[in-house]
Amino acid sequence: MTFKQLKNHLILWLLRLFNLFFPRRFIFNPEAPKILLVATTALGDSIWLTPLLPAIKKRYPFSYVAVLCSPLGQPVFLNQPGVDELFVLKGHSSWSILKWVPTLRRRRFQATLLSHASQRMIPALIFLTGAQQRIAINNRSCKGLENLMTVQFNLNMRPTKLLCSVLKGAEK
Repeated sequence: MTFKQLKNHLILWLLRLFNLFFPRRFIFNPEAPKILLVATTALGDSIWLTPLLPAIKKRYPFSYVAVLCSPLGQPVFLNQPGVDELFVLKGHSSWSILKWVPTLRRRRFQATLLSHASQRMIPALIFLTGAQQRIAINNRSCKGLENLMTVQFNLNMRPTKLLCSVLKGAEK
């Protein structure tokens, strides 16, 4: 077993333990879904997510859309129409990432979309939000923690159309 695999097993074990004591899943509400978009890497990932904002608002006019981004992505989302709340992740340590868990759980997100994970703890953070739908752009973006996501799709697909269809599937 490699060191990376050992870290992943430890993370999964800790998440299962957390779920035993704090079992919470926020069911998708098609009338007013609460969606978290996560772009914690480079500027390109933040820009790539911007077309999703009008598509989400068009499909779900009463939706609440928040974005968790890096300081590099903050200018992209700062005055972007369709962003109801912006969280800026400062620092790359596990603690600086995990300290967002209480804040994000209080928001009761029902769906999350991960564009790319530069840190191993980002998929764990998404899992800990309690969202029913946890969507990742591709397998490689989860750093070996793909099973924490409920849906994964390939970059070759049109993300706006696919995201809306995935969210629509959550309505059933």
